[in-house]
Amino acid sequence: MNDALMEATGINGRVLLFKDVVRIKRVGIGSFLSGASRIEKDILISQIASIQFKKAGLLNNGYIEFILMHNHERDDKDSEYEIYDSIVTFRPGQQRAFEAFREALEAKLTGGLNRGPSVATTDLDELDKLASLRDRRVITEEEFNRKKKQLLGL
Repeated sequence: MNDALMEATGINGRVLLFKDVVRIKRVGIGSFLSGASRIEKDILISQIASIQFKKAGLLNNGYIEFILMHNHERDDKDSEYEIYDSIVTFRPGQQRAFEAFREALEAKLTGGLNRGPSVATTDLDELDKLASLRDRRVITEEEFNRKKKQLLGL
């Protein structure tokens, strides 16, 4: 699980998208102050019920939150920290990467990246999406080429 399909770095963490997992890696003192209880957390994509997303504004930061299928009692201290473990905040300048991350994850959740039996069609669709992200400067040319080689088996 070393090659992430996509990643976005925010104020208190970095989110990485893999084939079946979203990984949250905490960064900076802000992650400690926010109440996050772990440095790194893996969330199975199959366990994500929805994504909460708030855009950053001029005076406030945005956030992405992963709502999991299993409900926790929110009365005790440990479950409160678990909620914070699934939230990453970002500044306006970081928002574009988080929007692209959300779109890619939503496509996975709805089956957009894992549709049907035609692997070739899926790979071409994926390359088309990656080219669009590259053209909008959400991902770099190097990231695009690395993923292209992976998809084409080169």
